[in-house]
Amino acid sequence: MKPSMDIGLRVLAAFVGGYLLTALFNLLWVLWWPGHRADAVFYGVLLPWVVYCLVMIWAFAARSALRAWGWIILVALMLAVLLGLARWLQ
Repeated sequence: MKPSMDIGLRVLAAFVGGYLLTALFNLLWVLWWPGHRADAVFYGVLLPWVVYCLVMIWAFAARSALRAWGWIILVALMLAVLLGLARWLQ
């Protein structure tokens, strides 16, 4: 794979994959927070930034862009399944 294509796929994984994982994480966080809803929203505004930064770091730390995309898709599928379970249990 060309270096410019690898970098482009990593940037796409960082921004698009990071947004996807952050959105899924935030939805799960707010649904499963055991305390008061106001606390869930408060932490739901702060913690996704940590997730987004970690995904961006992972996208550029992975051995290849395809490996980064693979992990992002795998984690997104796991979060989507957990989100479906959370919605089903409510």
